[in-house]
Amino acid sequence: MKKYDRETKKWLDEEVVDAKVSKRKLCKGGREHDWMLCLPWYVAVKDSALGLDKVEEYYRIEDEREDCEIAFAERLEEIGVSYRRLGSLLCRRRRYICTVCLKRK
Repeated sequence: MKKYDRETKKWLDEEVVDAKVSKRKLCKGGREHDWMLCLPWYVAVKDSALGLDKVEEYYRIEDEREDCEIAFAERLEEIGVSYRRLGSLLCRRRRYICTVCLKRK
């Protein structure tokens, strides 16, 4: 089936296969991304729109929770009970967003 190419303004006899779309490695304008620490998508903030003032506090509390769960698992191991939680035992991830193109990492 013929296909019309708007850029060259010609009809193409062969069917053109579109290239795979991939995420950008660089930000707009060929610059590096400007990463900023942000809250995960599943966290709701009640009193401010973005919660930018609460990001550091949130991750500090998450680290404390992880430490408590590790200590809990170690105490159970001492008495011979195996404790497994869903996911990895250490999941201290930080979520970042580019302030220019809004790409998440």
